[in-house]
Amino acid sequence: MFIADLNLDGYPELIHSGHELPYAIIFWGTPDGPTPGNFTTLASGKCEAIYCDDINKDGWLDIILPGREPTGIRIYWGSANGYSDYLFIPYGEWINHNVEVADLNKDGWKDMVFITEDLGTELIVYWGPNNNYTM
Repeated sequence: MFIADLNLDGYPELIHSGHELPYAIIFWGTPDGPTPGNFTTLASGKCEAIYCDDINKDGWLDIILPGREPTGIRIYWGSANGYSDYLFIPYGEWINHNVEVADLNKDGWKDMVFITEDLGTELIVYWGPNNNYTM
């Protein structure tokens, strides 16, 4: 799970990766906390990990979901209109557990590190000004 104020209204949302479900769930925050009846689902491909960060520097938190079915990474771009647009980066192995985000190469853009299920090797996606990635 991850907790973050996705819509910038001052009330944090609870985001659940979905684990064995094919979708993640955003429970939208209210003054009384996240509400079970007010939620949004996002296709996730049965992911275990979830992370939120503004990786494209537009002021909105993006949601990073590494899934297993199909194997790959979904990055939902945050916006004033919510989360409908996403980038799918296919990858040939299951990606599970922690997602970490930091500017590893000190270029001013966030880098993402993933752990693969089968081999336990790292997968690093580097971001640049045009939202390009390499593995």
